[in-house]
Amino acid sequence: MNITKDELDALLDAMILQADGISDLLFITGMPMQVEVQGELQPFKSSTFPAVLSSDFIEHLAKIIIDGNPSAGGFEGTRFMRLWLHAEKCLPVSRKYLHSEW
Repeated sequence: MNITKDELDALLDAMILQADGISDLLFITGMPMQVEVQGELQPFKSSTFPAVLSSDFIEHLAKIIIDGNPSAGGFEGTRFMRLWLHAEKCLPVSRKYLHSEW
C-alpha cells in the first residue's frame, strides 16, 4: 500500500491526537501501529491503513519522511537505510521531531 505525504501527515496527526502525553509513534513489522503514551505502548487502530504492518509499508513511510527532509540527503544513502537493511525494520518517530515541514 502506497500513501502520499498528505495522507501520512493526516495519519501522524491522528496518532498524536489519540491521547494526551504521546511521546513516540512506532511502526514495527508484523505489529499494529502503536503510540507511546506516558511510557506505555497502545495500538493505534485505523480503518484506512493496515491492521498489521508490512516491512514494505514501513519502508514507504520512511522514504516519504526522509526524502521530504532536505537535510537527510535522500533515503538510499542515509544511515537509516543501512540500519534498515540489517534491523527488524522498525520505524520509531519521536513526536518532538514532527512538524509541518520536513
